[in-house]
Amino acid sequence: MKEAIKEGLVDGNALEGEDVIVVRSYALLDRVVWPGERRDPKDSRQTALWQVLALNTVRDALTSPEANPDTVVWASPEGALATHTPQDAASLAARTSGRTMVKLPVGSWAAALPHPFEIRYAARDYDENARIVARAASTPLSLVHRLAAADLADLRHLGVQDVIMLKAAASLDGVAWPNSTPGSPHSFPGWVSEALAAVRTAVQSPSCSARTNVWATPSGARITHTPGEAAQWLIDEINDQPVVKLPVGYWLARTADPLTESPFPIQLIAD
Repeated sequence: MKEAIKEGLVDGNALEGEDVIVVRSYALLDRVVWPGERRDPKDSRQTALWQVLALNTVRDALTSPEANPDTVVWASPEGALATHTPQDAASLAARTSGRTMVKLPVGSWAAALPHPFEIRYAARDYDENARIVARAASTPLSLVHRLAAADLADLRHLGVQDVIMLKAAASLDGVAWPNSTPGSPHSFPGWVSEALAAVRTAVQSPSCSARTNVWATPSGARITHTPGEAAQWLIDEINDQPVVKLPVGYWLARTADPLTESPFPIQLIAD
């Protein structure tokens, strides 16, 4: 516990149920030595980046609307992933059969916590369509709810455009511009919200084609529908700003509507 507080992993003055699980996970991961790695357990060391990523994933997994006793976090030197159902866990195991991973059964640990540290899992009032759309975009269900909270998605009317919105949000989430302040994990920074609003506008535009892009910058977002328009903007206006390109038209042209039975993606007319 002292080491976890020292590393800034938990707040010793305000411990919650998920902090107990984070500390338990930290105690386990601190003893892990990966194949090919040599380490003297007596040596003092800082928490490795992969451990920090895994512990952040633990906290996110436990506070996700999908959290339940089957929630598991899988940690590896390359990062960490959370699964919330046995089916998802089996699928992940199949996809990563060649990788060494540590399984943290954080859901079952949380379910066994005594009062007053028990975790009250979020009410599961989401519609099944939200789960389907999240899976189609390969993003967490919690990201759908973050879009809805920001008035960027309507949980009652989800469709293929929301799959594109989720892909864009996942691409922008966590991007840190130079000298920028990290945003809240439960909301989007202003520039991300503006970029996502531009994504919605772009995919609804009659000019949308497979060449439509949204360009996100710290100072705003720009929509282009042709390579010439994109080149002119990049040359004349971007100057030395950093930029993230979101190929929303390309995504839309190759994304089937997950809420219909049609196996064919929406066809866009290329310029």
